[in-house]
Amino acid sequence: MRLYVSNIDYDVSTAELRQLFEKYGKVLDCYIVHDKATGRSRGFGFVTFENEGDGHDAITKLDGTLFEDRFLNVKEAHPRASEGRRE
Repeated sequence: MRLYVSNIDYDVSTAELRQLFEKYGKVLDCYIVHDKATGRSRGFGFVTFENEGDGHDAITKLDGTLFEDRFLNVKEAHPRASEGRRE
């Protein structure tokens, strides 16, 4: 299960975000999106859990919680409208 995490403090590293989410289950992938031009964090990222139940647990426990002076928004990620379409 893939989660979308927003309102991440700009100084939080991918390793710190992974460590936070690993408390709820096995994390397969975790990354914070960075601006291509500046390399600065854009304040959001994605976390992928091996188990869907663990992902739901993380949403329940972490959405709206304070992490590094910011209240996280955690929800299930959905594909962009352009993803998955064949033309």
